[in-house]
Amino acid sequence: MKIGIPQVLRRFGVRRASLSGFARSAAVVGLPLVLVALVVWLDRESELKAGRQKVIASAHVLSEHAGALFLSVDLALAQVRETLGTRPVTALRTDTDMHQLLASLVRRMPELELAFVIDEKGSLASTSRTYPAPERDLSQREFFVSAKAGQDGLAFSVPFRGSASRSVSFSVSRAVWRDGVFGGVIGAIVFPEYFHASYRGLLAPATGAVAALVRKDGTLLLRSPDVRAPPEAPVVIPDVPQERLKHESGLLTATALIEGSPAAAAYRAVPGTDLTVVYALSEGDILSSWYKRAAGYFLAGGLASFALAVLIGRPARMRGRGAFARTRQPAAPRGALTDQTAAAVDRVLTPVLGDLTFVGAGHRADGDESESDALNGAVHGVRLAQRLLDAGRRGPTPRIVHAPTVLNNVRCLLIGSVWPPIQIDLTGDGKGLDVFVDGARFELAVMDLTMYVKQRADAGSQITLSARREGIRSELAGLEAGDYVCVTLSAACSRQAEDAGASSGRFEEMKAFATSAGGSLQITLGPRGPEAQLWIPAALSRRDESPREA
Repeated sequence: MKIGIPQVLRRFGVRRASLSGFARSAAVVGLPLVLVALVVWLDRESELKAGRQKVIASAHVLSEHAGALFLSVDLALAQVRETLGTRPVTALRTDTDMHQLLASLVRRMPELELAFVIDEKGSLASTSRTYPAPERDLSQREFFVSAKAGQDGLAFSVPFRGSASRSVSFSVSRAVWRDGVFGGVIGAIVFPEYFHASYRGLLAPATGAVAALVRKDGTLLLRSPDVRAPPEAPVVIPDVPQERLKHESGLLTATALIEGSPAAAAYRAVPGTDLTVVYALSEGDILSSWYKRAAGYFLAGGLASFALAVLIGRPARMRGRGAFARTRQPAAPRGALTDQTAAAVDRVLTPVLGDLTFVGAGHRADGDESESDALNGAVHGVRLAQRLLDAGRRGPTPRIVHAPTVLNNVRCLLIGSVWPPIQIDLTGDGKGLDVFVDGARFELAVMDLTMYVKQRADAGSQITLSARREGIRSELAGLEAGDYVCVTLSAACSRQAEDAGASSGRFEEMKAFATSAGGSLQITLGPRGPEAQLWIPAALSRRDESPREA
C-alpha cells in the first residue's frame, strides 16, 4: 500500500494550517502599515507641491530684484551717454570730468566694479579706475563685436576673470550710435559678490539651493553660491533657452545647477533684459522634514502591527494552555473576531483616521480639490471599517439612513477601484428615500453589488447608481405590498454575460441582507447589460413587525 507524506504527518498528529485564517490575520496585522503608507505618500506629494511653489515664488523675487538692479545700471549708462553728447569718444582720454563721473558712479552703486568707455576702434578711452586710461585694445571682445554688429539694448558678456580683482565677472554695455554711425561702447563690470550677498540676504537658502543668471543663449553668467572652481570655458545650460521660447516663466524638468540629486527648479525672465533667473532647490532640502515624519509614521504603524499580532496570537496560546487545566472555557466561533481584537483594530484605525483628516485639511488649505474625493473615500472607508467591527461585536443596529448619502459614500470609497467614477442618478429632489437598516451593512451591500456589476460589465464602461421610491400594491417577486426604496445598479455590456457568481458567498451575503431588511435582491443579465435592484422598505412606511431574519 502506497503511503504519502501527508498521511504520515496526519498519523503523527500534524494538521495542515488554515490558509484562510492566516490570510485574515495577515490582513488585519498589515492594515496599519498599508494606511500609514497611504498617509506617507500623500504627505510626500503635498510637501513636493509646496516645494515647487516655493521655487516659483523665489524665482519671481530674484527676477524682480535683478530687473531693478539692471535698470539702475542702464540709467547710469544713459547718464554717461548724455554727458558724452556729440563729442568724439577719443577726446575723453584727456577729459577729467568724464573720469570723475565714472568714478562717482562706481562709488554710488555697489553693484558696479568698474565703468568704462571704448572708442569706435576698440581702444579704451576712459575708465573709473585710473586716469588717464591705459592703452588697451578691446576690439576683439565679444561685447564690442556684437555692439559694432548692431545689437540693440543691454548687452551681457560671457563671464571672464578680471586682471585686477581676479574674480569672475561679466560686463553690461550699450553701443553708442550717432546718425547710424557706430561711435563706441559705454559699459560697466558687475561686481559678482554683490549678487551673492543679496541672494544670501533675500532668500537665506538651504545647503541645496542655487540661484543663477542665464543669458539668452543659455550661457551661465552667475551661480550663487558658487562653490565650484570656475571653468576655462563658459557653462551652457541648454534647457533654459528652450523653455524660455515657450513661456516667460515656469518649472524646469532638468537643470545642470544641482548635480547628483533630483531637484525642483523654476525660471523667470528678468524684466527689460534678455536674461533669465533660475532658482533650484534639491529634493533633499524639500523633504527634510518629511523624512522625520515618515519615520515616525512607520514606527507607529510597525508598533500597531506588532500589537495586533500579539493580540491575535494570544487567544491561540491561551487555548493551548487551557488543555492542561481542570476546566476549559468554550472557544469562540470560527471566523468571529474577539472583543480584544476588535478593540485593538479600532484603536489603530482611530489615529489613522485622524492622519487622513489632517492630510485632507492640508489639501483644502492649499486649494487642491483634485484629490478630495479620494481622501474622502479613504476617511469614510476607515469609519466604515470601525462601524463593521462594532457591528461584529454588538450586532446590527438599525436606524434611519438616507439612501443617496450611502450612494455618494460608495462612490467616494470606490474612486480608485472603479473608473470612470460612478455616476449617481436621483429622481426628483431625493426626498422620501430613507430606509430603516444597519447603515454599515447597507453600504457594504451596495459596494459588493457595485463590484459584482463591474466584473460583468465591459471594461471602462460607466456604472450608474440610482435610487427611487416606488409603491408595490400587490405581492410581487417576493415583495409584500408597501412603499419601497429601490437602489438600481446598471452598466453597459456588449455581450450576454453568464451569472457566474450567483452562488458565491458574497452573493449570498447580499441576498441575506436584503431579506433581513424586509426587501429583496433582483439581478438581471440581459443583452443591454447587467442590472441589480436592491429593494428595501421605505422608513416612513416600515411595517410594525420586525424584518425577516437572514
